Amino acid sequence: MLYTPDEQWVQKNQDVILKQRTKEVTIDPKELEDLQKKEKEITKQLTQKLKQQTTDPKYVRGVVKFSNISVRNLPKQENAGLDPFVLFRMGNEEKETSIAKNVTNYDYKNEQYEVTFDPEKMNGRTEIEVYNYDSVNGNSLIGVTSVDILPSYNKKMQVELFLKQKLEQADVSYSQLSLSLLQSTQKQGKVIFRMIYIPEEDWIKQNQDELAKRKKDLEELEKHQEEQDAKYVKGNVKLSNISVNNLPNTNATNKNVDPFVVFQIGEEWKETTIAKNSQNYFYQHEEYDIRYDPARVKGTKDLFVQVFDYDEITGNDLIGIASVDILPSLNKQILIELFLQPLKDKKDTQQFRTNLTSQLKDEGFGKVTFWMQYTPDVQISEEEQINQIKKKQEREMNLQIEEMKKQNEKVNTLRNRLQRLDLEDQENQKKEAEQAQYNKGIIKISNISVNNLKEYVGLAKLLPFVNFKMGSVSLQT
Repeated sequence: MLYTPDEQWVQKNQDVILKQRTKEVTIDPKELEDLQKKEKEITKQLTQKLKQQTTDPKYVRGVVKFSNISVRNLPKQENAGLDPFVLFRMGNEEKETSIAKNVTNYDYKNEQYEVTFDPEKMNGRTEIEVYNYDSVNGNSLIGVTSVDILPSYNKKMQVELFLKQKLEQADVSYSQLSLSLLQSTQKQGKVIFRMIYIPEEDWIKQNQDELAKRKKDLEELEKHQEEQDAKYVKGNVKLSNISVNNLPNTNATNKNVDPFVVFQIGEEWKETTIAKNSQNYFYQHEEYDIRYDPARVKGTKDLFVQVFDYDEITGNDLIGIASVDILPSLNKQILIELFLQPLKDKKDTQQFRTNLTSQLKDEGFGKVTFWMQYTPDVQISEEEQINQIKKKQEREMNLQIEEMKKQNEKVNTLRNRLQRLDLEDQENQKKEAEQAQYNKGIIKISNISVNNLKEYVGLAKLLPFVNFKMGSVSLQT
């Protein structure tokens, strides 16, 4: 049962009721002091908790760096070597190490990788996968593991993780991670690396100078690349003095090969003659020109070389391939020596180009040697113009020489004439000088006689007389 006073009674007794309620809520001073202490303690705890929440690391956008990467105790493969490489994955972003050759323990020296972390797209864990490289059958997975990036927030830490099968993927939580983290299963080997998770703001501050340098280097590289690309112009690539050396046998009969060389740029190619039964051959008096047009070859800058063993019955066998950039031979003839490389997968053009990147190693497939000169069409036109100018100058010079010869003949004729005139003048002067010695007078001739005159047949008697002449005057006996 509930008794409720009416409104009139409440108004009449209002003062009494108020005094009674005030008495009920009165608190003892000691209790009040305790309550105040509790309030301060709760406030302090809430403040500390709020401060901790603001200072503790949390997933923010940043960069995760991996360095000092190595693998240990990887399982050996039956009847084959192990070529391991490590893959780091965060979301859709991946980074791969280089491929180690025939090892179960390996340090990937001077290799470090950065992965951009975005908490809106990634879950804060790095997935690590170790593979065995196999270009023929495809790469095979050795083991996997994963690690939370948060413990490495702004600090480098050493991470050691045992690999597990894909279905038993390792799960390393925040509370379990330490500087030397080990797991229980060791069958698949171990991956070791250093890791640091740098927030984007800190990373930018730390790398401002480096970023500026990288940007400058990138701009210079792009400018240099543009300048280099601009040098690849339409022109002609001339090949001469071609030879092959130390070619291997390509069949089980151990007969010497019948080699020929194919040079190719884009869709245009040239082929040498076929050498007979020779592992070393010089293609004497063979020269080839290949047109180069950057618009048609779609960025190709290399001359591709293939050496075949001719076989009209079973088909030609590829001995090896090589390539060389044509630009170093721009406007000058240079000697090219290339070790032939094998082509493992004819369908894989990317593999084809990869095999051509290192040509200094002799893999036992022989060597091809030739001289190469790349001459742009503009240069050819200039050379033709220069040659025409030279020819014109030669013609003009020859005409001048001929004219000079004619002039010389005239000069010589004139000189000879002058010499004759000088001689005649000298003789006349001499005569005049001699005549000047004779004075005007009379020459008297007397006691004239003739003796021992020859008799002429048919004449009965000689009737001789003597005639004296001087100038136009003559006297006769």
